[in-house]
Amino acid sequence: MNEILSEYKYDENFTPSVPMREFKYHTIEKNERYPVYPYRTIIGKLLFLVNNTRLDIAFAVGYLARHQINPQPIHHKLISHLLSYLACHRNLGLLYCRASKKKSNPIELYADADFASESNRRSTTGYLLRYYNSTIHWTSRLQSNIAESSAEAELCSLTTGAHDALFVIRLQEDLLNISEKPFTGYEDNTATYNNCVALASPTRLKHVETEFFKSQEYVRRGLMELKLVGTSQQLADILTKPVPPISFTPMCNQLMFEKD
Repeated sequence: MNEILSEYKYDENFTPSVPMREFKYHTIEKNERYPVYPYRTIIGKLLFLVNNTRLDIAFAVGYLARHQINPQPIHHKLISHLLSYLACHRNLGLLYCRASKKKSNPIELYADADFASESNRRSTTGYLLRYYNSTIHWTSRLQSNIAESSAEAELCSLTTGAHDALFVIRLQEDLLNISEKPFTGYEDNTATYNNCVALASPTRLKHVETEFFKSQEYVRRGLMELKLVGTSQQLADILTKPVPPISFTPMCNQLMFEKD
């Protein structure tokens, strides 16, 4: 990260608390000056950060990476904002500690989606896995299918995340000969929760791809224990859209650790 910050210009006097502001603020004032970057090169370097330790910038970098073919002035301005954020939080990272006591369900999945957020109406999937309260995996990407409802988008995100959670469980069984089933899933969409737990309104989801009903099966077979949480408790929210500082900061503090 220090190499990126030393190589490219950014506003050193600007101290943002979020990597990207909400979409309504994505504007450029008349005669406003901003750096112009080698777009693909800097996106590649930022993706390296995202894939290793910096889940806090995962959505911002993923969003900017979608515009590599024809980046507009606003995208260069957003990169400058992101670099200023990294400069202010360059010591932010992941912390792995020895568990003080054994948990019944140490593997936790937080899954969320931002419905029809793109101009092509595709939704954004975001989920993360935690093991004994330490983040071990995260994803922020566009969904391949166009969801027709928020429940469908959320069900897609939950199922995709559940596949990765089960991979971790099976990897433990193969390598360590331990089984830590079930894992706990956290969902903030009531319709998705009811569909998986109470098997409610099956006729309303007839159009949904069959593969996304695996979450329902995982709950029924006892592989996943699904819990309904509020939006403020959904830690994967920062992986699906630009979140305001009042929400972003407490979520980020739960997921990451800033070294003095």
